[in-house]
Amino acid sequence: MKKFAANYLISKNGSFLKNGIVCADDNGNALEFIDTGGNLREIELLEFHNGIIITGIGFRKTKPSESENQDSKVKPFLQSNTIQLPEFIDLLKHIQNNYPEEKFPVVMKMAEEQIQSAGFEKIYESGIFLLSGINLPELKLTAKTRLKKLA
Repeated sequence: MKKFAANYLISKNGSFLKNGIVCADDNGNALEFIDTGGNLREIELLEFHNGIIITGIGFRKTKPSESENQDSKVKPFLQSNTIQLPEFIDLLKHIQNNYPEEKFPVVMKMAEEQIQSAGFEKIYESGIFLLSGINLPELKLTAKTRLKKLA
């Protein structure tokens, strides 16, 4: 089992955990999320990373769009039948650029709402990923934000 922690962690249910820990099997499947309440202590085999950890997610088109008022700047991201994590991160960065006052959790919620209103459902995939190059004090994505696979 592998254990990863970061400044922030997004659990499968969407909780945004400060100094959270995710335990994963050798295939990168998240087995457990630990909310440390922001007080991370050193534990055996724990890898700490600067940034935000997110598990493998994607989106699959399952029904027609529910909204005629889709943001025209978001529509190009919704043209295929699937949205993989790298495309989702690109969408998050795009939304952050259009709403620079919003923090990452709000930007993520906005993106998921746009995607779901376009007829997509969230799917979970294996993999533990790190978003680095984030403005952590302000919790904002930047042009330098990158996605890296940890497990």
